[in-house]
Amino acid sequence: DFQLEAQAVYIRAGHRLVRQRQYGAVKQLLKCVGESGTATKNDCDALILSCLSVADKGPSDVSSRN
Repeated sequence: DFQLEAQAVYIRAGHRLVRQRQYGAVKQLLKCVGESGTATKNDCDALILSCLSVADKGPSDVSSRN
């Protein structure tokens, strides 16, 4: 309804969840994205890679981005 780019929204939501260490919620987000019917395989891959890059940063790196 809001004409937002789906992949950008998924990635931002994933980043927020990783920063909050809500890894189960990241898994649920991936499941929802995959089952949405509108997401492409690329959307899921981009979300996973993006979440991994945030998780790979040290605590000081992550907190400085908030």
